[in-house]
Amino acid sequence: MSDSITERLQGLREGFMALTEALRIMLENQRLHGEMLQRILAAVTEEPPESNLDKLLAALVAADHDHADKLDRVLAAVTQAAR
Repeated sequence: MSDSITERLQGLREGFMALTEALRIMLENQRLHGEMLQRILAAVTEEPPESNLDKLLAALVAADHDHADKLDRVLAAVTQAAR
């Protein structure tokens, strides 16, 4: 073979290898994106853990009302004592 044909074949081989590597990288990126999307989908579709937050908030509001009532009584007693 002539040097010109050998050089062309080498250039084609190098181009083919570069394209093959680029495709390998693209496929790996697609695989990683697929895994990330699966994890995201799993995270947004799972049931939330049970929470007692509503009960705790209700207890907090009840305690707040109880404290407000006690403060009203203290204020009334202080006002009565000041007279």
